[in-house]
Amino acid sequence: MERVRDLCAGFTARERLLFGGYALYLAFGYMSFESSTLLASGGFDAGVSSSLFLVAVIVARVAVYACAALAYRGGNLATAPCVAASCVAGMLGFVVLGMLVQFSGLLPFEGVLPWLALCGGALGVGGSLLGILWIRFATSFSLRSVYLFAMISNLTSLVVYFLAMSAPAFLHVPLCALLFAASAWCSWRCLALRPEKERRYEKESFSLAWRILWRPVLSTSVLAFMAGFMLQVAMMHPIPLNVFQGTSLVTQFAVVLVLLVPALLVKKTFALESVYKAALPLSAAGFLLLPVIWNGAGGLANACAQLGTLVAGIILWCMIADAASACKVSSTPLFSVCMLFTSIAQLAGTLFGFFRAEYLRPGDVALTAVALAALYAVFMVSTFLFKDRRFKDPSDRAGAALDRKEGGAGALCENGLSGEGEQAVRLSTEALREKREAALDARCARIAEQAAFTPREREVFALVARGKTNAAVAEELVVSENTVKFHVKSIYQKLGIHSKAEVAAIVEQEAEETL
Repeated sequence: MERVRDLCAGFTARERLLFGGYALYLAFGYMSFESSTLLASGGFDAGVSSSLFLVAVIVARVAVYACAALAYRGGNLATAPCVAASCVAGMLGFVVLGMLVQFSGLLPFEGVLPWLALCGGALGVGGSLLGILWIRFATSFSLRSVYLFAMISNLTSLVVYFLAMSAPAFLHVPLCALLFAASAWCSWRCLALRPEKERRYEKESFSLAWRILWRPVLSTSVLAFMAGFMLQVAMMHPIPLNVFQGTSLVTQFAVVLVLLVPALLVKKTFALESVYKAALPLSAAGFLLLPVIWNGAGGLANACAQLGTLVAGIILWCMIADAASACKVSSTPLFSVCMLFTSIAQLAGTLFGFFRAEYLRPGDVALTAVALAALYAVFMVSTFLFKDRRFKDPSDRAGAALDRKEGGAGALCENGLSGEGEQAVRLSTEALREKREAALDARCARIAEQAAFTPREREVFALVARGKTNAAVAEELVVSENTVKFHVKSIYQKLGIHSKAEVAAIVEQEAEETL
């Protein structure tokens, strides 16, 4: 719990309460999109009505993210207009849904569908704009802090979701609207307390951030496609809503709690991308169970598939915030581009499942073939994502040489000097270290200028030249190790080298040429 206290240190109780607005946003998402809580409260079935509503939500997300991505040169959206637009869209959706709940029995089924699509589209627009605001807030945290913030918020949101769905059905829509409004207000106040720095668009920085994120985006998109398809298959044989909610709630709480433990216990910098190793088996398990139990065990097969996408989405969210901060780019276009790809994949999976799921039946060969194809896709994603691309870290000759030279002075102290003599030697050693570090910084600065390094590459290069490992560099710069690896790769390309030993050789050559 020490790291949780560190995360909360320096914040007043009021500020910590405001930060909980992200948990309210997630709870709103669970009630509106991840389950049929809102639609079921109005007596709508889990078939065509739910599918149309979900498609309208995803189409609206795609439209919002596409517009935000195309406006990339403008940087971040203004906070107040974004909050206002999200509230207007969200409240429109809730008003329409409330009217449908009240008058659903009086309208023909065909007359309800257009209003249901309007409701889904409005909620999709409001939720997307609110998500853009929260990712902007997340960039103000360090990597470990944003991971803790995301996991704790997800756990809290599940508790809020449980309390909300325990209320009478006629209260579900107003409760969900209240969660949305409260989250919008909290996001506005949080950005006022910890605003994201305004960034000018730079093609090189944005390209670097995308190079860091495109693999997890691709992997999350594959899982989103399969989750969208899986949900449509599960709707063919609906189970009681309370059973479905219970299974999802328990499994999600357990998985998020397990993912929170490493951040609380592990002291060294951890690679976020490695957490995908938990998402992929979960998604694979869902499709493996599909031919065996179909919708049995409370919809466990569908829950596992959704869990894989949930975990991947959380990790991608943290990586986007970290990449935006590390590469000094605006989070709005970066987040929008990433979410655009995953939303399109989810839409494709939903539509594919809606039009093809009717041909699948429990025990059919076709169902087994689908499950095997999905497992093959997960296997290919895991092979692609976890292909070993780590840089080898050979001993740095410059760092070793500095240690040997300073070791001579240190040995004098160990051999019996005391009092003023020991203090003089220690001061001499410190002066020598400072002098050499200043000379090393100067050499690195000249090399960085000649190679046209970005500001972040300059920082990474100076630390690598000192013999630090990728993990040590990540710890000092408060970024992920994966981010450091991409910066190192870019440095290698600009210098035309392939190892850290060659970095030391270039630094030494620069020193000889200076002399």
